[in-house]
Amino acid sequence: MIIKMRKDVRKLNTIWWIVLIGLAAPSIAYFRSSGSGKQQAIAKINGNPITIGDYQKVFDDLQRQRQWMKEKFGFAFETNVSPKEAFSRSVSENILNSVAGEIGIKVHHDILGERVTKMLSDDILDENGQINLTRYRSFLEYLKMTPKEFEDMASFNISRKIVNDAVEGSAIIPARRQSMVATKHMGLKKKFEIVKLDRENFEKRVEKEKGEIPKEELREYFDAHKEDYRLPERKQADFVLLSKEDFLKKVEVDDEAIERFYERNKSRLFKNPARFTVRRILIDKGAGYGEARERAQKAYGEVKAAPEKFAAIAKKYSDDKETKKKGGLLPEFVRGTHGENFEKAIVKLKEPGEIAPLFEDADGYDIVQLEKRVSATEKPLELVRNDVIEKLRDRKVSAEIKREATMLSKKVQKEPEALKAFADQNKVKIQTTKMMSEKDFAFPETADALISEIILGKKGRKRSSGFVTDKKDNFYIFSVSGTEESKIPPFNAVRHNIETSLMSTETRKAIKKEIKDIRREVIADGKNLKDIAEARGLEYKVSDFVKESEDMPGAFEEVKQTTSKAFNLVASNSVLKHKSGNDYFLIRLLEKQANEELKDLDADGQKELDSKIKEELLEEHESLKSALADSFIASLRRRAKIEILEPSLLQEKNKEAE
Repeated sequence: MIIKMRKDVRKLNTIWWIVLIGLAAPSIAYFRSSGSGKQQAIAKINGNPITIGDYQKVFDDLQRQRQWMKEKFGFAFETNVSPKEAFSRSVSENILNSVAGEIGIKVHHDILGERVTKMLSDDILDENGQINLTRYRSFLEYLKMTPKEFEDMASFNISRKIVNDAVEGSAIIPARRQSMVATKHMGLKKKFEIVKLDRENFEKRVEKEKGEIPKEELREYFDAHKEDYRLPERKQADFVLLSKEDFLKKVEVDDEAIERFYERNKSRLFKNPARFTVRRILIDKGAGYGEARERAQKAYGEVKAAPEKFAAIAKKYSDDKETKKKGGLLPEFVRGTHGENFEKAIVKLKEPGEIAPLFEDADGYDIVQLEKRVSATEKPLELVRNDVIEKLRDRKVSAEIKREATMLSKKVQKEPEALKAFADQNKVKIQTTKMMSEKDFAFPETADALISEIILGKKGRKRSSGFVTDKKDNFYIFSVSGTEESKIPPFNAVRHNIETSLMSTETRKAIKKEIKDIRREVIADGKNLKDIAEARGLEYKVSDFVKESEDMPGAFEEVKQTTSKAFNLVASNSVLKHKSGNDYFLIRLLEKQANEELKDLDADGQKELDSKIKEELLEEHESLKSALADSFIASLRRRAKIEILEPSLLQEKNKEAE
């Protein structure tokens, strides 16, 4: 079905373009409505009206487009169009139509005729590539369009394409990026110097400089960041456990039920699988694909000519050392113990001596002959009675425990004291979760975590009672028994946390200042990182020469995988900042080294290298063009003045559409 659809799409690619762009284009409605002042405007885009007719036409065209796809390809396309989607499309197309109109592009009739012809599928053209007027009229009838409307739509689309091409034509890959692409393919190596700014050392420095922080400063910080210390809402719940194990002890299964279940399921659940004994000739592909296939075909021809000599031929040809001496004989096996292709070939063999067609699998080429086949048999009830009982009890318990849990949870929802009454009556213990917040979901299969996800609303709407199950099918029926509202604690209760936060803030400021100062010294003063590191007491390392695709040997462990980022550095006065954990690293290009292999490139090698560079740059250019076009349309919408003139009318139209 997928292959057929792809062929159809290739065959009707121009029709597809019409349906997706032409049918959905309100430019048709624009031409229809522009001559009529009677149609009421429901909105204005930069002063240009969108009439009821425009909106309805876009809506109908979108719906017809989807219906066409559904009829053509038989897929479950969603044919309903939302009013919001139709109006949004109307707005976008109105803006683009205005841009094309403002430029004042005129399409020559020869170009228009050529475009209309290209837009039509081969089904509508005759053997000379000209439009078959009968088929053309039928096509337009399907679209519910006149020839003029179709040609006007094509003309407007040409104008819009010119606008779009102009936007895409401004896409230029920066020279810096072109240099980077060339560098990657030319195998250039670079060496880097790296400075590490260890957070722990900065924390000690800040702590020493600030000394003991005055209470007034801490309180001021607390007042400015109170929400950071807010305690979350916490809840706890009482619950009882309905254990599957306890229910199993109470379940009895009679003989009649056992026999009935066995008879219904013996052919599916209680079977001895079919067993096979075969001989095999394996031709290993290690010697080479062509040679191996030739040997396999030769061996296959011999066994087909003389099946009774299979064992002797296996000893002659097989590369399976374990079975070769036994004439290719494999131990008896059941399905699921060999490769998929091997077993597919085996199960088709019915009679001893029968040979499967030559096939290929992961090991090589296989030739197999059936020696013996033992059909699957049903196991007698006496052998599987315990299995039947276990399955029946499990089914009964699953149904019973769920029924019990559902009934009890409904009672608890109406009367929370029903939980205690149930516990007293059934002599089970009421347990209580700890007081928990959303931060306490560390162990998802514990009763506390399962219940807290419901009472705290992690999985949707909060509930004060209900039941949850674990992976062992145990049921926990619960009811909220305690709540602590979210609150901001008093200053003294979180004073230590405030000190830690304040010191952390000051440490970040110190690190950022250090980074800024180092970059200034590199860029403005021309210093290298080694001299800066020695002067400031910072750790310093130099990497080996490295390609862009390699890890960075000799560097700090935390930056070894940043080579591709570091390769963006093309000047010695640029510094790359990299954060790993709590620490920061500054990386500077130290030296470049040309690829020695490029010196020996011949003309063909140089041509291949140039081709690779050009291919990647073309791919980047196409991506950049698309991004620019999307941004252009988005920017037009952002700047557009959109006025809804008749919101009630639009709402009324939306209801009709729904």
